[in-house]
Amino acid sequence: MNDNRVKDFLAAGALFLAPFIFFFPLTLGTKIFFDGDFQIFYYPIRVELARAFAQGRLPLWEPGIAAGFPLLAEGQIAALYPVSHLLYRILPIQFALGYELLLHHGWLMAGMYVFSRSLRLAMPAAIFSALVFALSGFMMENLLITNLLATIAHLPWMLWLLGKILTAQRRQARAAWFVLLAILATFQFLSLHVQYALLDLGILALYAITWSWCESSPVPIRQSLGVAVLVSIVAVLLAAVQLVPILELTRLSNRAGGVTYEDFTNQSVELKHLALFLSPVVFGGPKVTPGGVVGYLGIIPLVLTLAAPFWERTRRTAFWVALALVGLFLAFGEFNPIYPLLYRVPIFNSLRISGRFLYLVSFAAAILSAISFDSILRNAPRINSTRLAKIAATIFAFIIGTEIVSMYQVDFAGWMALLNWLPIALIGCGVLIVWLTARGKLNRSFAIIGVIGVTVFDLSAFAAVLLQSENALVSSTDFFQAPPSLAAFDTKADQSRILTTGALVPPFPVNQASLYPNLNLVDKISSAKSSTGMWIQRARDYTDNFSPGMLNLYGVRYIVSPIFPRDESGRVVSQPSDKFALRLGTDKLDVPPIMATAIEIDSYIDGEIGEGAQVGALTFFLDDGSTVQMPLRAGIETKAFQAKATSARFDLPKGHALTGIQLASDSRADILHIEHIRLLDPQGNATLLDYAFGASNHSLIYRDDEVAIAENYDALPRAFLVHSAQVLSDSDALRRLREYTFDARQGAILENTAVGGAAALSVPYSDDSPEQDDDESVQITSYESEHVQLKVAATRKGYLILSDTWYPGWIARIDGNDTPIYRVYYTLRAVPIDAGTHTVEFEFQPRSFYLGASISVVTLILGLITIYFVRR
Repeated sequence: MNDNRVKDFLAAGALFLAPFIFFFPLTLGTKIFFDGDFQIFYYPIRVELARAFAQGRLPLWEPGIAAGFPLLAEGQIAALYPVSHLLYRILPIQFALGYELLLHHGWLMAGMYVFSRSLRLAMPAAIFSALVFALSGFMMENLLITNLLATIAHLPWMLWLLGKILTAQRRQARAAWFVLLAILATFQFLSLHVQYALLDLGILALYAITWSWCESSPVPIRQSLGVAVLVSIVAVLLAAVQLVPILELTRLSNRAGGVTYEDFTNQSVELKHLALFLSPVVFGGPKVTPGGVVGYLGIIPLVLTLAAPFWERTRRTAFWVALALVGLFLAFGEFNPIYPLLYRVPIFNSLRISGRFLYLVSFAAAILSAISFDSILRNAPRINSTRLAKIAATIFAFIIGTEIVSMYQVDFAGWMALLNWLPIALIGCGVLIVWLTARGKLNRSFAIIGVIGVTVFDLSAFAAVLLQSENALVSSTDFFQAPPSLAAFDTKADQSRILTTGALVPPFPVNQASLYPNLNLVDKISSAKSSTGMWIQRARDYTDNFSPGMLNLYGVRYIVSPIFPRDESGRVVSQPSDKFALRLGTDKLDVPPIMATAIEIDSYIDGEIGEGAQVGALTFFLDDGSTVQMPLRAGIETKAFQAKATSARFDLPKGHALTGIQLASDSRADILHIEHIRLLDPQGNATLLDYAFGASNHSLIYRDDEVAIAENYDALPRAFLVHSAQVLSDSDALRRLREYTFDARQGAILENTAVGGAAALSVPYSDDSPEQDDDESVQITSYESEHVQLKVAATRKGYLILSDTWYPGWIARIDGNDTPIYRVYYTLRAVPIDAGTHTVEFEFQPRSFYLGASISVVTLILGLITIYFVRR
């Protein structure tokens, strides 16, 4: 190995290790990212991935979110990606999460160096390209999108391997390079971020088309393009084990009709956003600037990128300029006049978020700036000033080292104060360094130190702003600790679920306390909802507008309400509310005449209020036209919540029926919460009045500063029997489910078409007594991710309902015999059952996965045979 190869190896190795220094808290495991998708999506599904690996299985199905979800088919769990096995089979989760980011960031930087060197750029310029792209605004803004980084980290290596194939003289060498390229292209589809995998294959194809022209090579275009196309085909076939399940899920998901035009043009770059290339905080920083539109490259890289077409007038430069301009043109999205036409282009119209095309701009700019840097370095004199250069390098290293440490110490305001004037200072400094170097007036060593040092300082300052906002870190101890609210849940015995309310993603630690989907997976608690990029549309239709009966059918035993937002002083702006619980307005509510001797009120108050102060009053209307008023006073009839609501009793005049109830207009509705109203008849029997007012039997059982948890006493078990059914269309089924009077125990609502191999039921079995009998039972004897076993004792014919999501690939057996699974209640599962004692099994055997695996295996075998004959 010659000296240059040793130096290249050391340089690439140093760049690979650079992220481990830059993000040293992750390396040490003392801190972890917690914001946005990283906390509520990547972290919990990686926990589930590690759990599945420990159990010796693949996470084909996850029952803990959305009443069941094909997690592997969604793709982003990356269960088939080799790096996932390396990390999540070996490392503890707190290290695996951080190291997944660090390894791919390092691999990207090393790849940028190697690819830049293959373009015949000097070592300093190659290092510069790696630093510019890895620390660019695009990369730092998308740092926490784990699959994005894992996908694009392979692109520079793929471009380098394509060049090796096209320049190799021996057939065996070309075959070896081709195999490596096919492996990396396959990794992109296993990582998995489909959009960036497609973009990378597009870049590979464009690079192949123009390679001969750029390199003045005799290799014909059909040969270079043929390599790129063949690699893409092989990669798709090898990754079929992942892609075929994705296609099946897509057909049943929110993406079935393609992305909407709104998603297609989301995060479009406006003309004014071009100012972000000069300063990433020109509009106020990350908390104000729309996400996904920051293309900041650093001042010196921007100057060098703009100068590249003038200083290096080559075909190679023209290619990268064209790629950058195409990327910028597409990034304009809705502000681009031809975008409505592009929305009609197949495959292209499946790409979400037009701002993501800044990826092309950033990648091309990193190469262009390195080309310019390499060009001006050739003009720089090589004056022997080793000692001074070492001193300068030491000073810059100290400054940057101090900056890196400070990134985790100085707050957001401090870094914003620096960035408000830094770009202005760097424009002058950067232009001066570049001009002096280009004119041959600056020593080469000083030019290298100045350009790289100033650029790293510049880009690190913006990274620091993000590390104190969008990419903030928190102590690993705080991140991984179990929230106190966890003690309120008892879901293991009855397989019940929780429902976390709210459309907005709450902040940390409210996320933790509320088990916001998918954080419930960490603690093995099932949630009615999920936070995934792709979801089963029927399940989402069901959960978007629950009726009380739908909530009960889903087995939702706990309703969790995050307590936010808060104002600047930390005061809660709006109190949590359970929309299924009792809500009394100031209008009179009429009820059928009910004989009652007393009324019991369960209530509690929020906020500070003096002892004995009246916070509300209830007026009861009797059948003789008279009224009785019941005061609710702090500390007497109602109190602040302490583990449960306060119960107060009020006697009614004997011999009268209650006909209505009304909350006094001057009641403190912002403080007073009436939970239950019970009527006691002369025999002492209680009637819950909540149902008459359209409410469910819910009680608040836990409350702290982050979350309120109510228990639903009407939740149905995960599995039960019914003895009646009706067949309805989808629209009629949803309409019936959303009626207030809907009760799943009164009979099944079946699909009116055949699904999953089950014959259509035009005349389903029905019985006059639909509910499960007292002497009937359904017991879940085993409940695992891909296998459920139940013991059923039925006295008569009926249907076994399992309130898990219906999805292709689930099969059922009764006493060992295959039986059809019917889609029931729009999105759940049912099997017909005869009288007697039976063992019923549900097992997930997705044909899409096995079909994809077969394609992948056959492709691998054919590939190995081809390699064998090529090497002979």
